[in-house]
Amino acid sequence: PQSIHLKDLNLSGNQLNHDACVAIQEMLHAEIPLVNLNLSWNSIRGQGADDIAEGLAFCNLRTCDLSWNGFNGHAVPPIAQALILNQSITHLDLSYNQLDDPKDCAILAAAIQESATLQGLHMDGNKGCFTMQAVEKHVDHKSKISEELEHKLDFDHHEQVLIPPF
Repeated sequence: PQSIHLKDLNLSGNQLNHDACVAIQEMLHAEIPLVNLNLSWNSIRGQGADDIAEGLAFCNLRTCDLSWNGFNGHAVPPIAQALILNQSITHLDLSYNQLDDPKDCAILAAAIQESATLQGLHMDGNKGCFTMQAVEKHVDHKSKISEELEHKLDFDHHEQVLIPPF
């Protein structure tokens, strides 16, 4: 078999269907040295979002752009699980994905605390991610979110969760 040396893959704006998401999941599980993946602007939703999240759990990516897909809250638990399990991803962009429930951001905030590698989670344009206080209300801890999480979460001028850019 021929060795694949693909490091960067940009599939943005291709309106990927479920079959394409399954193929991407399989590619992410393969031992391909892919470092950067851009799947933004593809209208990935439902089972396709779950497939991508499952692929993220055990891949070698460092950065992944999933912005502008409309994942909504359905995809949050598998994405959070992927963030906990993944040992390489440093930046994930979930901006403008219709994450309208503050609980979605709280689930992701809790996953950030357990992630060994994540340095930036971009959440701009998600109505459920208002302020640190809104996120704290839904995190399963009696005390404030740890200093480590506060370091990873930052708020832009619109007070939405935003972490340093890629």
